[in-house]
Amino acid sequence: MHLTLAMVALLAAAPKFTPYDSKADGFHIDFPGKPKTETSKDKSMVTRSYTVDNEFGVYLVLVITDPDIGPENAKELFDGFRETEKEDGKIVSDKQVTLGSLTGIELKTLGKDADTLARMFVTKGRSYSVIMDADHGHTFPELGAEQFFSSFTLGEKPAPTPTAKPTAPQKAPELSSDSVELFGWSADGTKVVAIEHGIYDGKGTAWAKASFIDTTKGQVLGKPLQLELEGDGTRADAVIEMKKRAEAERVRLKWPALVPGKVIKTSDKGELTSADGSPVGNLELKSRAAGKKERVRECPEGFSAELLTAKLYLMGGDGPISVLAEKKTPATRACSMGCVPSSTYGQGKGALFVLKCSVQGFEGADSAPMLLPLGKLEYPLEADLPPQ
Repeated sequence: MHLTLAMVALLAAAPKFTPYDSKADGFHIDFPGKPKTETSKDKSMVTRSYTVDNEFGVYLVLVITDPDIGPENAKELFDGFRETEKEDGKIVSDKQVTLGSLTGIELKTLGKDADTLARMFVTKGRSYSVIMDADHGHTFPELGAEQFFSSFTLGEKPAPTPTAKPTAPQKAPELSSDSVELFGWSADGTKVVAIEHGIYDGKGTAWAKASFIDTTKGQVLGKPLQLELEGDGTRADAVIEMKKRAEAERVRLKWPALVPGKVIKTSDKGELTSADGSPVGNLELKSRAAGKKERVRECPEGFSAELLTAKLYLMGGDGPISVLAEKKTPATRACSMGCVPSSTYGQGKGALFVLKCSVQGFEGADSAPMLLPLGKLEYPLEADLPPQ
């Protein structure tokens, strides 16, 4: 009797599903309500998310359309999917699943705030991720996981996948000299995603790292996404692949679509100028040798630990703004030297300064970037100056 009552109560509380068809992406699934759709584009890549967020949890279908996606690189995409899920918790189940003739993966992750059940499938020109987040206190059966995942099918012909013109092959992106590419900003300038890239010394393989940064706190949110390409992939290839993973992570984090922001011309002396050549301000960078108690480790011959301070002086500003004041050398650049300003990006009252520092490489001196976020500008960079 008690068991029957418990089952009735559970059925009464369970979400009610209704069929949903996407003509744009050619799939069918049962959602517990009308999904919110969001689309973002980056050159040939189109990302579309379908989300229902209710008191039970989050139901999400994420579709990435790109001519570079296909069954031939499914393993690489699955590995990236695993790395993304690891950012939120511990993967306790990782198995193969099928969808018609397709073979995909299913991951179950136990996280700090929610548990996740996710599947991914790859077709020619598209990847499909079906994801359910169960807030602690709810279970996957309560959320209707069986109906949600089993109802997902690919059937109706989706919209054509964008393809590069046969007479004009896709050109590899031009990369900055300081090895940092801006992926985008939140419209208010409080969040920014930056992609670092390079070639591993000694191995010769290309790598990329995407950092999700809160400019108001001046820190990276969570762990950066990282990847290393196998074989002879280039840095440009690594950046292209990381953009796909960063876009998927943006959707998972429920960040709004990102905007490009502003690029501010920057000299190695820290002089900031606008597009028309008028001065914007100056980033003053100072360094001093770190004392024994201020170092995290000893440095190799020819290198020494330095502590940095950075202040921003804006034209028409009330006074200097503190950007950085190190008291101990960070482990990420324990022995970097001779840092100089390299690039500056801004959006709203947020800014991201990129420094170029000398570090020890596999065969001698090398250079590496350092990111300095700031979210407390008096007014946006490149905005009209306030009255004097």
